[in-house]
Amino acid sequence: MKSWLLSIVIASILISIFSIILPKTRTGIFIKGIFHIMLFSIILRPILSNSYSIDNVLNFIYSDIEIQQGFIDEINVKKIDNITNFCKQLLENNGIKDADVKILYVADDNQKLIIEKISVNLKNSVIISDDMNIDIIGRTKSLIASNLNIKEEMVEIYA
Repeated sequence: MKSWLLSIVIASILISIFSIILPKTRTGIFIKGIFHIMLFSIILRPILSNSYSIDNVLNFIYSDIEIQQGFIDEINVKKIDNITNFCKQLLENNGIKDADVKILYVADDNQKLIIEKISVNLKNSVIISDDMNIDIIGRTKSLIASNLNIKEEMVEIYA
């Protein structure tokens, strides 16, 4: 693979040198065209030959990619913090002040966040409502589940 890249670089340098040296006549343009065809064939060689598969080419291209897990974890924590703050603000806007929200999550193989459970502690919260018979647990579950597009079973309420 490295020899292939080296061949491309050398051919490109030679073409550049000959482009400077050769005159701008029909013969010079013809010779430059032949060199460009040769460069094109060098570029296509791994694709056309059986010695290189597309997997080898892709592995070479992506071999230097390194996942920085710490950075991805930091982004995931910020996402969870944003979701937590969103839930708290949502509850406050609906008359439930000072609720404690905690989110249990995992990251799949592609580092996509998957929320497993949202716990809402209402023990120290203040509920502002004119309705005396309010179903605070059901209301909280449905608010969070509908706004985050998750199932209500994933929301646990502690009162």
